Amino acid sequence: MPSVTSWLRLEPRNRDTEMNTSLQARIYDPLWMLTRQWQFGEFQGEDNGSPVTARWRGEAAPLTRYHSGAIAPKTIAAAPAYDGSRMPLEALVERESVRPSTSQPERLRFAA
Repeated sequence: MPSVTSWLRLEPRNRDTEMNTSLQARIYDPLWMLTRQWQFGEFQGEDNGSPVTARWRGEAAPLTRYHSGAIAPKTIAAAPAYDGSRMPLEALVERESVRPSTSQPERLRFAA
């Protein structure tokens, strides 16, 4: 049988005409990229990157008040005092009920 050579041509097609998402070149896990470079020995070469010094300064304060739910614009809300020893903040937030908005059907996925 004679051999048949077929060529396959791949052409990218974008559904978004503006290509905003594809041009951003997002990196979802930069630490993974660094570990792969380390595994392949890319940091052992003479043309590797130089170390970087970074300084960070911050302040921390305990959370003293917590108000669940939305606050209307130009409204003063008296939030009750929050004491972390009674219940963790995560438990308070997860206890909130999620009600879908009937005026915005795209928000129905939050009801799950």
